[in-house]
Amino acid sequence: MLHTNLNPGAARQWYCPPSRNRTYQWLKNGTSLPGQTSSSLSLTSIRRTDAAAYSVIVSNTTATVTNVFQLHVVEPQFLTASFAPSSNILSVSLGDADGGIPTAQDIPTFIIQTSTNLIYWTPVDPGSVPITTNVNGGLSFQVSTLTKYPTAFFRILSK
Repeated sequence: MLHTNLNPGAARQWYCPPSRNRTYQWLKNGTSLPGQTSSSLSLTSIRRTDAAAYSVIVSNTTATVTNVFQLHVVEPQFLTASFAPSSNILSVSLGDADGGIPTAQDIPTFIIQTSTNLIYWTPVDPGSVPITTNVNGGLSFQVSTLTKYPTAFFRILSK
């Protein structure tokens, strides 16, 4: 499978050699893209929500061939953090830097990591520090800095 990494706002076109005797159907995560039946697929102003497994089914009278590729969108996150000294709770909220609002469906696409030196990073167990949805949209996580992470840095990455 071909993997493509793009930044938000980018444009990309994928194409198959056109032929009079071929039919084309482009799909996103296995679902047909309405109206996408030409030999090319163009995406403009790409956003994180465009990240998916894309495929094209090419058919003629004798055969059908499917080609699959994965689009990854490298989206900077907008983070806000607060610390409650009385409870030693660090709260971090995140949203897309382009103004998009991550939803509960996006939770599996993120991973929290911690480090004590900003060089070596370790994934945080999602069961001990779950990512949740915010009341006003977006995602957040809270961690007690007193118990497990008294001197740590945190980052959140898109998988």
